[in-house]
Amino acid sequence: MPKLFRSRSGLWLPLLLQAVPVGVGLGLIVGPASTVQAQQTARVLVTGTVRDAAGQPLEQVAVGVEGLVGGTSTDDRGRFALPVVRPLNGKAPVLVARRLGYQTQRLTLNLQEQRELSLTLTEDTRALGNVTVRGRSDAADTREQVSIIPLDPRAAKEIPSPFGDFSAVLKTLPGVASTNELTSTYSVRGGNYEENLVYVNGFEVYRPFLVTAATQEGLSFINPDLVDRVEFSTGGWQPKFGDKLSSVLNVEYKQPAAFGASATASLVGGTAHVEAASLSKRVSYLAGVRYKNATYVFNSLQQQQGRYNPTFYDGQSLITLALGPRENLERTTLGVFNTFAHNDFRFNPESGESTFSTAANQLSRLYIFYGGQERMQYDTYQGGLNLRHALQPNLRLELLGGLLYSREFEYRDVEAAYSIAEINRDPDSPDYGQDLDRRGWVPASTTPATTSLPALLPWKRAAPGRPGSEAPCAGG
Repeated sequence: MPKLFRSRSGLWLPLLLQAVPVGVGLGLIVGPASTVQAQQTARVLVTGTVRDAAGQPLEQVAVGVEGLVGGTSTDDRGRFALPVVRPLNGKAPVLVARRLGYQTQRLTLNLQEQRELSLTLTEDTRALGNVTVRGRSDAADTREQVSIIPLDPRAAKEIPSPFGDFSAVLKTLPGVASTNELTSTYSVRGGNYEENLVYVNGFEVYRPFLVTAATQEGLSFINPDLVDRVEFSTGGWQPKFGDKLSSVLNVEYKQPAAFGASATASLVGGTAHVEAASLSKRVSYLAGVRYKNATYVFNSLQQQQGRYNPTFYDGQSLITLALGPRENLERTTLGVFNTFAHNDFRFNPESGESTFSTAANQLSRLYIFYGGQERMQYDTYQGGLNLRHALQPNLRLELLGGLLYSREFEYRDVEAAYSIAEINRDPDSPDYGQDLDRRGWVPASTTPATTSLPALLPWKRAAPGRPGSEAPCAGG
């Protein structure tokens, strides 16, 4: 053992053997450490006033120490009080004062001097540059189209709706309203549903028949499985869309590049579609069918008053022929668009009865009897040709021609009658609860009617203009 260690041990050994009080011994060891820690954690209260260049006090100025969390803010007189901890490394802390619209000021503090600080903030005269906001339909279109709202066609299958109709997407937009979730019609900004235009690949879609109830409707014209791009505008649209008052729904169907297909089925209907393109890419086709039967939905409603059997099915196809040269197939294209829709609504009203009171302890029973049925059938066929030719990169000619045939068949043969009877309220009578004084059958209505309305509507349109910006020069 080294001599130095033995000598120090010899000095400490008599001290340890002496009867020194425990508290005093601890005080000798802990005391110096507490003094050092108190010196390190000492806080200094820094006070001052913040004013602007005119000498007026500034409130809500954030005051803090740079690099440390926490801080304070000035009051309505511009005064602040901030406790500052003495740094362990001896470096002087830096006071920072910030307020929106003023330049940030930094001041090095001397904690040895206790004095009132006076800070002056000058206004920040930096100006922001101009900001231009443009609405565009796509990245290649440089025209301003702020009124166009792009829609995701897949949202039609994600929004809760009775039949997954595409019109459910439109009803979620601002300014669009619908009075019944079973209908595909909608109104925009208080207008009528007839004031809404619908275009599919440049062809205007008509609504030739006017149903009288939402239960008679099928599905909207748009098939989500075939859609590539959807644009909706509630005002300020291009001249090629005509002059309707409320809105324009412009739909572009897919241009297939490879084979694809899909199919879905449910208790209320099903859908299927197929798409493909030839190896030379000169021919592509797209087709889809839909089926809907809302019998389960309508018969489950509490307010239903008969047996419903509404059936709807439709089919749509788009064939595109690329007639351009091999190096530029899209220079000249011919599109053939065909669609058909069949809507058959049948309703058999059911008889019923209802009990009501006309006075105290007096009940009456009403019987309503129905006979016959209602049947509405709507068939629509539409076809069109779309010839496009690009003369120059910024000039394209487009010729559209179409034919629409619609047949509306309505048949109503419903007879109704009613009778009223008083109810026996005597509990001692053997006929308690039975009818008394039942008053005869009164015919309510007899409405046999048959209506058949065929309609044929040919139309054509020629539109020169830039790609994506055609303006009609003739219409029909």
